[in-house]
Amino acid sequence: MAGVARAEWIASAGWAALAVLVTAAFLMPWYILLVLPLAALGDSARLRYATLALTAYLVVTHAAGLPP
Repeated sequence: MAGVARAEWIASAGWAALAVLVTAAFLMPWYILLVLPLAALGDSARLRYATLALTAYLVVTHAAGLPP
């Protein structure tokens, strides 16, 4: 039971960090490092996919020189 509760708060923290990044007015590509460990350790597959999508977006916009 303790393992389930641990995974739930990690996934919740990951979603909160992802929400902060998505709503940030100024976004640097390395900010995704705040979410990656939480997405890896959490039990939410949707959090992993959302983190992957945001990572891809940041890589593409940063490589093209566009403002995020």
